[in-house]
Amino acid sequence: MISICHVNINSITKHKVELLARFSNYDVISVNETNLKSERPFSLLGYNIFRNDRVGKPGGGVLLAVKEHIKCREIINKTSHKNEIIAVQIETLLYKTILISSIYVAPTAKIDMNIFEELYNINNNCIIVGDLNATLSEMGSTKTNARGKQLQQLLNEGIIDCVDDDSTTFEKNEYEAKLDWILGSQPLLSFITNVEAHPTIGTINGHKPLTFDIQIGAEPKPTSPRLSLNFKAAKWTKFRSKLDQQLMLWNNDTRLNAALNIEEHSTFITNSIMLATQEAVPTSTPTSKSYALSEASKSLITMKHQTYRRWKRTGDNIDKRQYYNSKILLTNSLRNDRRDNINKLMSSLCHKKMFSDKVWLTVRKFHCKRIKQTFTSSMTYNNTTATSDKEKADLFADYFENDVYSYTDDTLAFHDQVTSQANNLKNERITSLNTPKWKQITIEEVKYHIKQLRNSSAGPDNIHNRCLKNSSELLIQHLTKLFNQILKQRYIPTKWKTANIILILKPKKDKQHPSSYRPISLLSCLGKLLEKIIKQRLMLELERRNILPEHQAGFRPGKSTIYNILRLERYAQNQLRCARRHSAVILFDIKAAFDSVWHDGLVYKLNDLRLPKYIINYLTSFLKDRTASIEIENVLSRQFNLKSGTPQGSPLSPLLYIIYTADSMNDIPTHTEHGLFADDTALWTSSNTMTYLSSRLQQSVDA
Repeated sequence: MISICHVNINSITKHKVELLARFSNYDVISVNETNLKSERPFSLLGYNIFRNDRVGKPGGGVLLAVKEHIKCREIINKTSHKNEIIAVQIETLLYKTILISSIYVAPTAKIDMNIFEELYNINNNCIIVGDLNATLSEMGSTKTNARGKQLQQLLNEGIIDCVDDDSTTFEKNEYEAKLDWILGSQPLLSFITNVEAHPTIGTINGHKPLTFDIQIGAEPKPTSPRLSLNFKAAKWTKFRSKLDQQLMLWNNDTRLNAALNIEEHSTFITNSIMLATQEAVPTSTPTSKSYALSEASKSLITMKHQTYRRWKRTGDNIDKRQYYNSKILLTNSLRNDRRDNINKLMSSLCHKKMFSDKVWLTVRKFHCKRIKQTFTSSMTYNNTTATSDKEKADLFADYFENDVYSYTDDTLAFHDQVTSQANNLKNERITSLNTPKWKQITIEEVKYHIKQLRNSSAGPDNIHNRCLKNSSELLIQHLTKLFNQILKQRYIPTKWKTANIILILKPKKDKQHPSSYRPISLLSCLGKLLEKIIKQRLMLELERRNILPEHQAGFRPGKSTIYNILRLERYAQNQLRCARRHSAVILFDIKAAFDSVWHDGLVYKLNDLRLPKYIINYLTSFLKDRTASIEIENVLSRQFNLKSGTPQGSPLSPLLYIIYTADSMNDIPTHTEHGLFADDTALWTSSNTMTYLSSRLQQSVDA
């Protein structure tokens, strides 16, 4: 069964709390007059959001919220003759798919009859809900208006029918009318049951929420390639016991003196952890996410519905006053719930370290930075159009392989020199004579870095950091041995260089273009553990030899964005106070900075800096033969090669980028200063005249 709620809410942000409090158990929520601005993120707990926001004028907008576990995709998102439409296709168990559409027709507009024909032609199993601002005297309203005549004409054509229910959906003072409609095609319309109009949302009169059920089951999404585990119910003693039992099966006489042996040992460790995880850590079962309410608010919601039904049944003024009082009490109670939740949150933050992960996670929630990603109905790249999730994932794979992580030959002689030297380093044979000496990774070192691990997402191997943090002494011994052999043999297991890439829409970018998305690589946690160890060793070497640029503040201990902001502020103040000179700054954000790193160029620079040979060898293997797949709605694309760039998600990537661009500011004029934070660059200078100031900045940009 698919349960659906529709309401014209006139500002969803204003009434979001009550909407979730009363209707979060419905599978699909249709909202008209959302009043959302296109640049503003919006989320509803437990739902995927599909929205069509009004552009230019305030007000309007339509939205469909579909439960996260339901397999669906956007089909239509457009506005035609002031008819705002959003349509989503849901896969079902009985029919192959059904189309659910939300439509809002402004009071000043006519119904666009072609829209209904278009929806029917896309899928003749369709349900259409919305505020059409159409009234029919034979369907609960006092009169038939112009849009009502259009609706009657549409119904007479026989393609689309309406639910036989004359309940009014709008009330204002003593006036009531049916403005919101449930339309659909046959035989799907005959599966609709339990149609009900509910008391309005908020304290003022207006549109009543409509709810109904479709007696057809929805198809769940494919199982995620990543395991979802319930760590709160984990039995860690049992986990460690099972893990040790598995690890003891390894033949300690096996010599890890070849790539095949390293692959075998890493696979053995991975399988051992997974077997222990399966036995001691239960998987998370999808639960219905609902908005947390106080008992007072729950009681008042029940009271609001009861008093409303009593008033409609009796028509008594006393019952009417009780209903209106319950509306006010519920609104106040929900406001108090929200205030209490914020106070609890602020109180909990007082006990957490400032700048800790939990603090910034809270900040991102307030700014809606981690909203569940949805994609447009179709995407096009290189004259190829993708509509299904699999097609979209493969289309993104084509885009990233050809346009982002691609490699283009250069004709410069220096380019050939760099490539030749990098190839020599990559192909250098391992002998007892050229095996570099280094301080081997210790058990204490591995333990230290395991303790520092964040509870981040698992990679393709499904190993979670929480499992590593609760591991046994025997696992740490195995990892230490494996890590040292990886450094000795200059070989990283293939699975550690494979990523599942999830996509994050960049702010204010067009959802239809593949270039509008930022790739985030989900990598093996075992591989990232070794990367953290190498990163710390590399950073100590760079700091000891003072190799990194002085004004590079990105991802360096003791420095942050504030460092260069203060430098710029002091510079501008000194120039104005002491020399009466104007100051100006120009800011750069390099497009796809991490993704465009030239592998051979980075290897060349690492060698040119005379870094420890074992680190160069490890990083050469780290960059070589990397692959990835795009993940969209739990569906993976084909695997493709990464011929350039460093994976966003790897602990090493920011530091490698800083090394790669360390000499980028060497040629700027002495009259210009600079500040860096990873790939963000600022140049500033001063002059007596604005004209010369602009010229100085341009000279620095061209350098």
